Amino acid sequence: MASVSQKKVKRKHKTGQIVFATVMLAIPVLQYIVFYIGVNFNSVLMAFRSYERTNHGWASEFAGFSNFRLVFDNIFGKDSVELKAAFGNSFKLCFYNLCLKTPIALLFSYYICKKLFLHKTYRTILFLPNIISSVTLVIMFMNFIDGGLLEYTGSGLINAQNRPLLVFYWIWSSLGITVLVYSNAMGKVDVSIVESARLDGAGPAREFISIYLPIIFPSVVTFIVSTLSAMFIDQMNLFSFYTNGANTEHVTIGYYLYRETQRATIGGELDKSIFPMLSAFGLLLTFICAPITLGIRALLMKIGGEEK
Repeated sequence: MASVSQKKVKRKHKTGQIVFATVMLAIPVLQYIVFYIGVNFNSVLMAFRSYERTNHGWASEFAGFSNFRLVFDNIFGKDSVELKAAFGNSFKLCFYNLCLKTPIALLFSYYICKKLFLHKTYRTILFLPNIISSVTLVIMFMNFIDGGLLEYTGSGLINAQNRPLLVFYWIWSSLGITVLVYSNAMGKVDVSIVESARLDGAGPAREFISIYLPIIFPSVVTFIVSTLSAMFIDQMNLFSFYTNGANTEHVTIGYYLYRETQRATIGGELDKSIFPMLSAFGLLLTFICAPITLGIRALLMKIGGEEK
């Protein structure tokens, strides 16, 4: 009898664990289905539809590829100055990320990993922008530059939309996570390998290039792939600085899409006629970005020797 009751207790305990795990997993799975699969599926369908206002609300009908033709007209048309500049700025931003931000993050990470002078202070300072609200950080930065540092020069670089300063803020504010990941990966390098290299006469530069960089290469590939995949999403904090008022020469694709989406909802009334063109534009960008991202990833993994 005792064994039977123990089995019942174990069965109830196991059933309770299964129910608890199912309930806890159901929440994120439901979120993924609704807010990722559902939203993206609806966006794909919307790219082939059009909306028109009627007396009874918004009427929808199948539009074929007319939205895509409108996108191509906006990109390659004679008056398409903004979108041409946006594509150029997005590619430049990706270049800045790969050729400026990545080397800077690697150097800071190496400095922190070697536990040199004030390494903990640098790590904290670099990570602070990821803790503070982005809007709060932008306000602090604007007051510091235009209201504090340059008060006596009379030149408002932020209000003048100075490109180098905007790029500097974008790199500085997004450097913390990258440095944190790289420095943690470098901290896992076997000390005996480093000591052996030192006995062979390797200096800090040789250690970094021949030991640390190859070992953390998968982490570098991850960030490069994420940079390429977000090429047309990153808005360089323009909306936080200027809302809808950024100059044409600074507009990125991410800022353009976000701004146009915001304009469709201004005044409390939703303008659905704007969304089909934006959905078609987003789908077109996916077709451009996906092959580039997957191709670069495959190439980097082959270079790293992890893909046969």
